[in-house]
Order: sequence, then structure tokens, then C-alpha cells
Amino acid sequence: MQGSGTISDPYIITNASELWSMPLYGDSSLYYALGCDIDLNGCFRNGNVTPIPLECAGLDGRGHRIRNLYMNDQTSELSAFLIYNTCHEITIKDLIIENFKIAANKFSFFSGSNCNLKLYNCTIGAHIRSNANPTSRSSFMNKNSVYIHAELCSFILRIYANTAFNVFVDAELRRCQVRGELIYNSLSTQSPSYDRYFIAYSTINDCIFVIDLKPLSITASYKYFLNIILSTVQNSYIDFSSSDTTQFIWNSSPNTPCFCISRTPDTTTYTGSARAYILTEAQAKDVSYLESIGFDVTEE
Repeated sequence: MQGSGTISDPYIITNASELWSMPLYGDSSLYYALGCDIDLNGCFRNGNVTPIPLECAGLDGRGHRIRNLYMNDQTSELSAFLIYNTCHEITIKDLIIENFKIAANKFSFFSGSNCNLKLYNCTIGAHIRSNANPTSRSSFMNKNSVYIHAELCSFILRIYANTAFNVFVDAELRRCQVRGELIYNSLSTQSPSYDRYFIAYSTINDCIFVIDLKPLSITASYKYFLNIILSTVQNSYIDFSSSDTTQFIWNSSPNTPCFCISRTPDTTTYTGSARAYILTEAQAKDVSYLESIGFDVTEE
């Protein structure tokens, strides 16, 4: 690879072979950048269950794409990126991850140990199929002690799973967009303390969530689905729709000036609504009204 691995002269990655070769070049103090889009469709790694290794201090996408990663092993626990134990902080910026398709028994996008992962101005688009819940204190986005700090990022997720699983745990999202199509075989009828949270142990500021829930098995009983627990969610907007009778729970979250749309007809019950404004679609589009309830609509 061209470059010397410094922040001012990073190694330049131009193909799939170089993308998987980070561990061969040294240690976690090195910097890398993409020199072009990398299409994994049909290359030697396509379909391989080996994750993309991250042993570096930074990866600059420079606006380029890594696209078309396919993984299919529904008996194993998979991840798209593996962060090496020597890495305690990694910055990934200006990268577009597009059309990643993963089918696994369990899955987390980023796996590793004791690492702060900083994402800036990135887009992550993925289709995920998972049979079982990620391991304890893990989620579809991060596993174990990988802590995500994302700013100005977009997450476009289509998740097919047996039941509602964690999506963000131990995360800090600021000025991000999350669009999720969640297709579940069935929803849990357990109590709100059941360990299935969309957001847990996280801090959310100035974010937009558009969540479309599509359970394949519809019954008339309450389903505890969109849970937010032990998190701080501020000045954020949640547009939540569901084809089933569901319950939106702000569980143990502090009072916030957040709001979500109440649709008509609406099958959603909002628990803990004192912690959030539940608005009609007309109210959600009224700038004057939003400002009157303390929602900051100014652009940075």
C-alpha cells in the first residue's frame, strides 16, 4: 500500500485484499484511508465469515464506499468488523458502508474489547438476519465493550429476527439519523423489564429515528417492544409506526423534550409519556408549536 501510516500520510487502501491486511502492517497506531470505492461483490472475501479487521487508530473513507459484503452462516455468531484488542480508540470518518447483507445465528456490526469507536459523517446500510439475541450487554450495532460515539451519521437498517433484539447499547449518538425496518416473527409479551431494548445505556442528542415495525405474527395482546432504558434522550424526534398492538416504553429514561408521532389509527400505547411529548403529525410539522414545547429546531 502507498503511504507511511501516519495521520498526514495514511496507508491507502484500494482493494479488498488490502482492506483485510491491516494486521500485517503493524499496530493500532497506524492510519488508513480509502483511495477508491471497494466493491466486495465477487471478490475472494465475498461470502467469507471472516470479518473486516480493524487494527488502526483511524480509517478515513474520504467519501468512498465499501459495498456488497455478504456473510451467511446461521449457526455462528458473526460481525462485519472485528476490532483488535490492542485498539482502545479508533476514529472512522467520511465512510459509506452500503448493502452489507449478513445472516447469522447472532450478529453485531462491530465486535471487539474495550474500545471507543468514533464514527463521524458515516453512513451504514445493512440487511441483517439473526436467529438469536446478541450476547449480554451487546446489540446489533456493537458487541461487549465496544462503545460507539457517532456524530452526523446515518444508520439505515433492515433487520429480520425471531423477536425484538437490542439495536443500540452503550452508544452515544449526536445529530444522527436512524431509519429502521424491523421485521420480527413475533413480539415478546413479557414485562417491560424483559431484556429487549431498542436503546439501552446510551446518550442520544439531536437525533431523528424513523422506525417501522412489521411483526409477522399479529395478536391482540400488548407487546413490549420499543423500550428505552437507562438512557438519556434529548431534543430527538421519533416517528414510530407498527402493524401490531405495541407498547412504546420510556423505561427509566430522564425527562426529555423529545417527541414522537401519534398516528391515526394508532395501535401504540405510550408508557412513560411524561418523559416525552406524544404529538400528532400536524403538531410535528408545526415549527412554532415545537419551539413552544422546548424543541430546538434550529440547524447547526
